[in-house]
Amino acid sequence: MYFIGIDAGTTSIKAAIVAEDGDSIDTASSNVSLFMPSEAACELDMMKLWESLCLILLKLKARNSDVWKDIKGIGIAGQGDGLWAIDREGKPARNAILWNDTRTKDLKLENRDEIDRICIKNHANTLYAGSNIHILRWLKENEPDTVEKIHKIFHCKDWLNFKLTGVVSSDYSDMTTALMNLKTKEFSQEILDAMELSNYKDLFVSPRDSSEIIGSITEQASQSTGLNQGIPVIAGAIDVAAVAVGLGTVQVGDTCIIVGTTLANQTIIQEADIDFSKGLILSHIPRDSYICIMPTLSGAATIDWVKKLLYPDTSYDEIEKVINQVPIGSRGIIYHPYLQGERAPFKNPFATGSFFGLKSTHKKEDLMRAAFEGLAMSLTDCFEYLPDTNDKVFISGGAAKNDILCQMSSDCLGKVITRVIVKEVGIKGIVSVVKLGLGLLGDYSAEKTLVDQTFTADADRHLKYESIYQLFKNLRYDYEKHWLERNKIFFSQ
Repeated sequence: MYFIGIDAGTTSIKAAIVAEDGDSIDTASSNVSLFMPSEAACELDMMKLWESLCLILLKLKARNSDVWKDIKGIGIAGQGDGLWAIDREGKPARNAILWNDTRTKDLKLENRDEIDRICIKNHANTLYAGSNIHILRWLKENEPDTVEKIHKIFHCKDWLNFKLTGVVSSDYSDMTTALMNLKTKEFSQEILDAMELSNYKDLFVSPRDSSEIIGSITEQASQSTGLNQGIPVIAGAIDVAAVAVGLGTVQVGDTCIIVGTTLANQTIIQEADIDFSKGLILSHIPRDSYICIMPTLSGAATIDWVKKLLYPDTSYDEIEKVINQVPIGSRGIIYHPYLQGERAPFKNPFATGSFFGLKSTHKKEDLMRAAFEGLAMSLTDCFEYLPDTNDKVFISGGAAKNDILCQMSSDCLGKVITRVIVKEVGIKGIVSVVKLGLGLLGDYSAEKTLVDQTFTADADRHLKYESIYQLFKNLRYDYEKHWLERNKIFFSQ
């Protein structure tokens, strides 16, 4: 018995065949091309994403014909937020506008504070740049013809599920990121009214439990993907929730860090502890539990950007050796990683990245280490706003393979950081959800977390980083007015 887990991320899409015991049999992936037509915009061609999924599934079939007939279920974990919309014919209404798109910063919402108050009153997350309701308001003002075409609004994994099954669906982990009352699981008409979107409630797809089977592979999808017609497909989940399940982060207080394109810092809470001043809150995959998450707009991508500028032909293994020779504090350089604006732990779409403290004596290895430390400082900033977290924190994501980043994170937080062995934790998590949906798993606690390495904070380094962190945070407070002034000077029309 085998299952297919799919992770549809921002920069790549991956699929894996997973055995009943959890072992990954084979994996295939494809890079995702993004469009950035302006400094604030980030879009994705929905049809090309579907075509990429078809290609990698066909590759898996060609390499694994002996087990292909025994695939019993499919689940997708996908990037969250943004606006993914189809018309009445089931075609994309436009390119998807992604979670890290900040074009909504130009909206003139005079009642912004009132809208946030109404959101909190309705137990819903407050406005942020990449949320679908915020983007819908932007489209209403700037692309009214697009809004007229929209039949349904959902999320990344929902689009792929629709192409596989023909069923329009979503799940609670995705749909509770915006507009939905977390306690009643209903969309708030009052929020729509405040956003001047009163007539658009029916555009949003009603959610289901992540493990619910929504449909099966259609004949058309079978021809495109090579999957056997009739294989059941579950509703799936937002990627950060699937990773949490894959890490065993399912009990209240369990905490994990995902260092992917975003930097997601999250802990599990119960309904009584929901507090929208402490981060984005979304429904977790296990019923009656919630994720409090601080998801930044720049994660590993900020390190990749600095590496591309300074060390384009050097591997990360070599970079680790180089920056290990640079002392803590990068010889006085502070790096702020806000390359796409920021949404956690503060919301400011005008925020920008910066190197502070540059001198003529600095070398490129100092700047490279500062980029790593800046990401660790951003992580620390997020943890300061999270509810109480366990002293043991799991870490995963592409950049988590860097020992130096894991150790920096431990030293900055003063907590034990535990890295797992499984490479594709999101796929592991979503396959667990498939098994539960098929009645093959009792609960998520049955899934074991395999530890790769543990990083323990050094007391002296922790004290040093505490001082550096205070400067990091004070600077970002001071930059607030300058970020806005920069936008007025260079980009106001």
